[in-house]
Amino acid sequence: MTPRHIARYGTVWNLEEEDQEFTGCYVGDLLSDVLAHAKRGSLLVTTQNQRNTLAVAAACHLPAIVLTGCDRPEEGLVQLAKEHHLSLFSTRLDNYSFLKQVGVWI
Repeated sequence: MTPRHIARYGTVWNLEEEDQEFTGCYVGDLLSDVLAHAKRGSLLVTTQNQRNTLAVAAACHLPAIVLTGCDRPEEGLVQLAKEHHLSLFSTRLDNYSFLKQVGVWI
């Protein structure tokens, strides 16, 4: 799965590598679980529209975040994503609906 697949279902706020292949996907809203279980190179799908989400993604070496159930990231998140070299997307779809759409590429 690449950022192009994700962009079909939401908004791209920051794109670091257009042709990057994600090696997996982790879906979770409890950031301590993300820290404990997300695999390096995976896409993070979450409803957590906050600064701590980016910090956790950076610590876990997750290259991209999809914020579900929202129109736009919280103020300051786009700049923070650029500073941490993370791709950032948002979609109005909930986690299940988003994964149903992109699941064919995972």
